[in-house]
Amino acid sequence: MDWSIRALLMVVGTGLVMSALRVRAASVLHRAWTAAMVAMLLLPVWTNWGPSVTAPILPAAPEHARMQAAAPPDIPRTPEVMPVAVGESVRPVRWPPSLDWKQVLVPIYLVGFAVMLARLIAGTLRVRSMLRLTRKADGIATSSLCAAPVTVGWLRPALLLPESFDTWPAAKLGAVLIHEREHIRRRDPLVQWLALLNRCVFWFHPLAWWLERKLAALAEEACDAAVLAGGYTAHDYARYLIEMAHSVHEKGTLIRSADAVAFSAGNLPGRIRRILDSAPAAALPSHKSVASAALCGLILATFLACSLGPSKPAAKRKVPMLAEERKRAMLISAEQHPRDQALWKAALALTPTGAKSLEADVKADPDDRDKLFELTRYYRSKADWNSLDALTLWYIGQHPDNRLGWGYPPEWNKVWDQDGYERAKQLWTEQLKQTWTNPYVYMNAAEYLSGNDNEQAEQILLKGRLRFPSSALHWEVFLAAITPGH
Repeated sequence: MDWSIRALLMVVGTGLVMSALRVRAASVLHRAWTAAMVAMLLLPVWTNWGPSVTAPILPAAPEHARMQAAAPPDIPRTPEVMPVAVGESVRPVRWPPSLDWKQVLVPIYLVGFAVMLARLIAGTLRVRSMLRLTRKADGIATSSLCAAPVTVGWLRPALLLPESFDTWPAAKLGAVLIHEREHIRRRDPLVQWLALLNRCVFWFHPLAWWLERKLAALAEEACDAAVLAGGYTAHDYARYLIEMAHSVHEKGTLIRSADAVAFSAGNLPGRIRRILDSAPAAALPSHKSVASAALCGLILATFLACSLGPSKPAAKRKVPMLAEERKRAMLISAEQHPRDQALWKAALALTPTGAKSLEADVKADPDDRDKLFELTRYYRSKADWNSLDALTLWYIGQHPDNRLGWGYPPEWNKVWDQDGYERAKQLWTEQLKQTWTNPYVYMNAAEYLSGNDNEQAEQILLKGRLRFPSSALHWEVFLAAITPGH
């Protein structure tokens, strides 16, 4: 329990620092989450052998438990006796001893850890044996097991290319080499291997699985940014990625191993969208870089060295208002962005009546970005997710062609909010029955459904391309990103 809570606090703390400082560069985010993953991996070792202090932040034990713990240990307990009728023999009935959950949970944990660790070791050994079978062509290692480029090895990373790489255009080969050499420079295979080891240790913890996927996605995003910074156009690079997805689909061979950073088509639609739509992230100012490193380091060191214990009962005292603390934290996150600071302050100063009036203004002028920003920040500060969902559904129902920024429309995860996803999906279905003069309706609907209902998303894009056959809209790119096998 202590490990799980401390790991959660590490990840949440790191996320809050990155959000407060509004860090967007994938390379910086990757370093921060790598530090959080390594600290999480060190938790079991540090807890058992490292110096630590107890932070009394867990809830205090109930009063009856403290009284029971303070009772003299040498007083024998009388066995519980059931009432009997006259003439019956009296037999004491003892309740069964309380179950020691450690005797159940520890073997379950060890079995899960052993299975996950065996998979990790097997994958590592498989890469080692595969490297011995590679061939060299023009100084580049190739393998028949590769249908797409892959970087393998966490001690001495190596780049492997498909045997057909000599048929690629020079520009495509150049982009691939920049991408994969960036993986080598950043030591991404080592980071991925450590993330998988962390997942073995914390196989029961959703955060370990999330961190592994997050680090892999950020590594790809950072290497994509390196390719674009090397002078390649977003459209050409997106086309190269789609061609590799086709190759993987046709050949059905793709290295998946512990210390291999390989091409994956699983997140291709989002990756293509980011490459085509996103502007390059601005370099992080030195003062923000120092602040983020210091704050993340302090948070990770604190929860690594402090074990959690029950708090002591204390006399009633006056505590600061949580609402005021939340307002101060949100204002700090807006300090570096003067343009948004006024909107943040306005959102935090809103009253429920003012929010209703603002929502009416937004619905009267749905293209007003500033008012939408202020309203959504108010809902988030109050954790009013129902109102956020209702606003998103209203936009889909009333303005499905709107391409507003600031996270509109907020994504629903089908696993966590099945009802919200189905309601939005039904709204999109109704909207697409109408005749639209704006192609973004089809793009928005297909983007929303991709990943959960790819076949339906493909049909929507095909319909949109038929109605708006303009190459400037990149229909082929989005179609290939959603359905790389076609």
